[in-house]
Amino acid sequence: MATETVELCKLKLAELKQECLAHGLETKGIKQDLIHRLQAYLEEHTEEESWGDTNRRHPLSSCKKTKTHTLKL
Repeated sequence: MATETVELCKLKLAELKQECLAHGLETKGIKQDLIHRLQAYLEEHTEEESWGDTNRRHPLSSCKKTKTHTLKL
């Protein structure tokens, strides 16, 4: 299975809710709430991973003054 990297701000609300469900996160709220929730999750779990992984992609640039993270699907 291929790994795809996307910006959270480009996902639709339904897609963000699916990602929240997949990571055991709350799915209530507006799009920005879900983005912040996923960002916090990704920051926490990125810190736990080894930086020696050469296949890792760094977070993409911001979207409308919102810090974004990549999400591997």
